[in-house]
Amino acid sequence: MGQGGVWKESYRVRAYETDPTGRASIVSLCNYLQEAAANHARELGVSVEHLQRQNSTWVLSRLRVRVDRYPAWRDEIDVETWPSGTERLFATRDFIVKNADGDVLVRAVSWWLMIDIESRRPLRLPEFISSLTLSNRERALNGSRSNIPEPRADANARELRVRYADLDVNGHANNVRYVEWALEGVPKDVLNTMHVMELDVLFKAETVHGDPVTVAVDSVDSKNAIFVHAIRSSLDGRYLAGLSTTWRKS
Repeated sequence: MGQGGVWKESYRVRAYETDPTGRASIVSLCNYLQEAAANHARELGVSVEHLQRQNSTWVLSRLRVRVDRYPAWRDEIDVETWPSGTERLFATRDFIVKNADGDVLVRAVSWWLMIDIESRRPLRLPEFISSLTLSNRERALNGSRSNIPEPRADANARELRVRYADLDVNGHANNVRYVEWALEGVPKDVLNTMHVMELDVLFKAETVHGDPVTVAVDSVDSKNAIFVHAIRSSLDGRYLAGLSTTWRKS
């Protein structure tokens, strides 16, 4: 449903979308954002399906999420999203997630590139994309696309392979899978007692079915539970994605 340029979509948190605490996982929250963005793009005539007819598509370049409170199993939530501007080759999109009482639970901002399907190179955004910007709405989060530090060379690392189930309609691993992979290396005591309250993801390169990747995780601030994560190709060391996560006691 779109009102005044803002797309609103409702979800009920399912059991399979929760973590062991009974609350929606950070991965599920990212999936809600992705789904709402895709549906709004379809309404605006700029969906992946529309672009593929012109031999182009969208890829997510950066995602920043701040969680104030996690919804629980069976909770009803509303995701609001809108095009928030353009920055050179990037189109930006913002999100707010609210509970049934209208309280804001999550805020997020994202940066998207339009690329040529064959060359995989970025394209200049069509002029009409700028006209979609909802200029009278305050940004969900402030901040720039600053670099994310990399883990130290001796940081905890593990290898995995991209599964067929990880692929999306573009034929590469879905961006939310990168978040899922990155969290696997976080210490168990953190996973068992904390939740991700801030997430920053920089997507650099694609992966496809069967690719081996190495995921490294490093604690950069143990007092404030801040971790940095790097995902690299195990074949040639290419930097695929970098993440920063900040955790808080459940």
